[in-house]
Amino acid sequence: MRCRPLAQLRRVRQGGRAGLFWKDREQRFLGANEAFLDFFGFHDEAEIVGRTDHELGLHIVDPAVRLAGEQLLRDGQPQYHQFGECIARGSSHAIYSDRYPLYREGKLVGLIGRFRELGHELDEYRDVVMDKETGFTNYRGMLMVGIKFMDNYLQHGEDFTAVYLCVPAIEAAVRAYGETFRQELLHRLAKELRQAVVPGSVIAHIGSGRFVCFHKLIHERNLRDRLLRFSNAVHGIRDIGGCPCTLYMQYAIGYGSETKNIEGLLRLLVERADDARKDKLGESIYIGNRIAFDREKFDHMNERIYMCDPETYDLIYINQAIYRDFHLPDDFSCAGKKCYEVIVGGKEPCEFCTNHLLRRDSFYTWTYHNAISGFDYLLRDTLVPWRGKNYRFSMSINLNEYVNRDIRGNELLYREASINDALSIAMREEDSSQGIQKMLWKIGSELDADRISIFGARCRPHLNLRVRCGQAFYRQHVRMVPQWRRADEGEDAAGAVRAVLSLRDVPCAARREDR
Repeated sequence: MRCRPLAQLRRVRQGGRAGLFWKDREQRFLGANEAFLDFFGFHDEAEIVGRTDHELGLHIVDPAVRLAGEQLLRDGQPQYHQFGECIARGSSHAIYSDRYPLYREGKLVGLIGRFRELGHELDEYRDVVMDKETGFTNYRGMLMVGIKFMDNYLQHGEDFTAVYLCVPAIEAAVRAYGETFRQELLHRLAKELRQAVVPGSVIAHIGSGRFVCFHKLIHERNLRDRLLRFSNAVHGIRDIGGCPCTLYMQYAIGYGSETKNIEGLLRLLVERADDARKDKLGESIYIGNRIAFDREKFDHMNERIYMCDPETYDLIYINQAIYRDFHLPDDFSCAGKKCYEVIVGGKEPCEFCTNHLLRRDSFYTWTYHNAISGFDYLLRDTLVPWRGKNYRFSMSINLNEYVNRDIRGNELLYREASINDALSIAMREEDSSQGIQKMLWKIGSELDADRISIFGARCRPHLNLRVRCGQAFYRQHVRMVPQWRRADEGEDAAGAVRAVLSLRDVPCAARREDR
């Protein structure tokens, strides 16, 4: 079937209720009509052009959509009434679609598709899974969506993020101000949350101003900024229907890869949210002098980070740098491990343990050589509040890395200075032969050489440097500049010295040869 060319497609952008889109052979969007953009909440085509469904987060399960498109682009056969699900404006929608090959000048250059959301036949289903007050998925729908995200992760390896958000004071405010206040506040929170979530998110309202959002890990970018934006919006609500209020938002983040099923992930979120509530992390952003750090911030730092209970020595967190230093397996778990077992390989607490020196308001700094890793560390330890009690937070720097880096840098600077000295000596001589002799003497002195010579043929664009140090010889093959000539052929000393400008790597690049 030959479809209308792209120019004709653009004429129908404004019309019809069906969402219309067209893509290239890589299944990247080339354009869409207004119905498509409105359905997914895009402002204009620029937000989608050049991107794929996967990059835009339009589906929970991407492979089925991608494979269907690949088949059409391979055999050129239209596909009719394809049932599927997509994510739009924070909710999951059931749709059916048709897709056709798109030709230009007789060549298959892409595909064109149209879709409609299923209508009244799904009204009963929507009543069961949708929250009427917010327009988001309800608790039952949240479980169904969460299971789909988890199944997609287990089958296709696409990790996903779950975010739990709540406003703890909402219940007390509702008791004080009544049902109308609750409805208006929920409407306001839903509006702000819909604008703040990352693309491709499914949002659920699970009651009493508590929300759960799911999105794939690839859409994690700027998540913290968006959460802060929502937190600011919540804190900015000071009046609802003439009722004054001050609200704070708490949140917790979990990942599908942290658990084996959706139930375990939800329990993890609730535990983390409860810890955040106890530590009043939501309020700490706006009041007091506490600075809140998400633990994930330390996962990929070069500094070595671990946390443990200073009373029981139970290890509760280590970052990737410690995994590397101590050659821990990828599936290593801190559960049931003591800090002295993992960090120093001991069977009892360290004699030099600094727990008794730690305070909440300062860092204790010290150095330590670790026999297991073989590295020297500069450590800074302190106490941090977590889950209602103080925990040891230890950050360390591998001094060997910095020392070796400084040594290499100093050696480079030393070689550069030596080369410049040698060239300066040669350049000061009016007689080019004397200049080269003194330059070679300087180079030989720096190399502690017994003998150094430079030789080569005029017809060859290279010369060789040969250095004798004791019973060893070092030879460096050096490229000459094309202008090399003897000084007695009219070249001055400066011109003659150009031939040895490429000697700057001799000290480090010389190759040892046995006599």
